[in-house]
Amino acid sequence: MNLKYLSLAVPFFFILTGCQSEQPITTAKNEVKTIKVSKASDIKIKPSLTNLDGKKTEFNALIKNKECDSTNQCQILPVGSRACGGPSQYVVYSNKHVDSKKAQALALQITNAEKVFNEKNKMMSICQHLTKPAAQCANNICTKSKQSAEVY
Repeated sequence: MNLKYLSLAVPFFFILTGCQSEQPITTAKNEVKTIKVSKASDIKIKPSLTNLDGKKTEFNALIKNKECDSTNQCQILPVGSRACGGPSQYVVYSNKHVDSKKAQALALQITNAEKVFNEKNKMMSICQHLTKPAAQCANNICTKSKQSAEVY
């Protein structure tokens, strides 16, 4: 009878240890290191609306100049995070006047901060997926275009 309980307890033990929050990884030298896997809810950063608004203001100032010579200079960038997933908006900018790496980095900071803010504050969303617009250079200004848009 004890063997019966033992045969039930051993698999249960392995199931429980498989759900730990620390996962071993192997490095190039075959050393095993343990890293802590964290969720957005575990992050100690508490983004406030003020900080988020500041980042958005900085981002909008960065991409303000939308002048272009050709459509190839017009870029679309997803920014922000909706509670149900996906970006909160798509913005168009001109890489003629804007450093794309800097714009992408700032957009990623905003997206991550919004994601953490949404999870920490248990925010809800309409769960409507935005259509990714195309970009075009019209009258030497980068604008959004609905043609050849992708749905995400």
